[in-house]
Amino acid sequence: MAETDLAERVVDWLTDYRWEVYQEVQINSFGSIADIVAVQNNLVWIIECKMSASLAVLEQANGWIPWAHFVSVAIPGRAAYNRTGYFFSY
Repeated sequence: MAETDLAERVVDWLTDYRWEVYQEVQINSFGSIADIVAVQNNLVWIIECKMSASLAVLEQANGWIPWAHFVSVAIPGRAAYNRTGYFFSY
C-alpha cells in the first residue's frame, strides 16, 4: 500500500460521513501542505497520511494544531490486527 492508497481510504471514509474533503492543502503562504483537510459544520480536521508512526510525523501533526479543531495521523494497520488502519489524534 502506498500513501496515496491510504489517503484514498481515508477520503472515502470521510465522505461516507459527509465531510467535505480537500487534499494537498497549503494552509498559509510558504507553509507546509496538509495531506487531507476535512470540513463539516464549521469544524476543521487535518489528517496526515503516513506509512508508519514516528516522532517526526507526530511533530508534523503537532504543527497543525493552531489551524484545526482536530488533527490526526492515519497509518495502515497490520493485517493481523486491523484491516482499516489506525488514527493517532490530538
